[in-house]
Amino acid sequence: EAILREMIEADDSDLWALGELTLVRERAGDFKEVYSLLVRQAELTLEADKVKAVRHRAAEVAKDKLADDAAAIELYDTIFEDDPDDKKAADALRQLYAKTGRHKDLLSLLSRLVDMADSPAARSTLRLESAQICLEKLDSVAEATEHLRAILDEEPGDAKATELLAQLYEKTGRDDDLANLFSQQIDLAKERSDVASELSYSVKLGEVYEVRLNDTKKAIDTYLSVLERDAKHKGALFALARLYEHRNEKPEAAKMLETYLGEVSGDEAVKTALRLADLYGTLKDEAATRKALERGL
Repeated sequence: EAILREMIEADDSDLWALGELTLVRERAGDFKEVYSLLVRQAELTLEADKVKAVRHRAAEVAKDKLADDAAAIELYDTIFEDDPDDKKAADALRQLYAKTGRHKDLLSLLSRLVDMADSPAARSTLRLESAQICLEKLDSVAEATEHLRAILDEEPGDAKATELLAQLYEKTGRDDDLANLFSQQIDLAKERSDVASELSYSVKLGEVYEVRLNDTKKAIDTYLSVLERDAKHKGALFALARLYEHRNEKPEAAKMLETYLGEVSGDEAVKTALRLADLYGTLKDEAATRKALERGL
């Protein structure tokens, strides 16, 4: 070590001596000097690949050994600016920006990565992360909505983006937009013959008409369209029973509950049987009331 220091004192650009001293100090656990020596080597090295490798080592030391996130970010940022395809630097920056609360810098980085991504799926993943940061860290609903809309513009059937965008529309009271979103997803599900998604979104659309837009007729029509595709769809049956009962159309409500009762079990079946018995009781149908209670038992 003494000889190496003498060599560096005689020629502070001696890369070999700097590299050897770095190894010696690393074995000694002196990571503060290791970091300084690596930074010095990066300044003196001419070959781009070697410069990048040394900077990576220095950034890892700053991050893992010195807990100096600011120094690590500065180095990784330099690496990324010189080579935007460096995935290791990009991933490290994403982690460090999140850890240090630099959410706007993280959004800026993700935006650049979106521009560089080579597939719709990769872009969607990055945009989804951006939307979640806007919502969870910055409370920026408008910007989050833009990211989610961009996902659906490129991948219209993305389930996660649809789910988050629906939540945003609910939160901001954009009920017509919410209904349009579900209608679009229903059409897309039909195109790809995805019956499960089609019916799921149809039920959600019915709930929008029922609860948020107060359009009972459209809600009933929407739920009935579900039953046309699946006569035993529990969500549609239960919703129709509730709507018919609310409209005092008790025979229709009882019919829906009868079918629903055949699809459930346990506590849910008992509750449904009691509710059905009450309905038949108001309709003065003793036989049907007794039958519903027997099924409950």
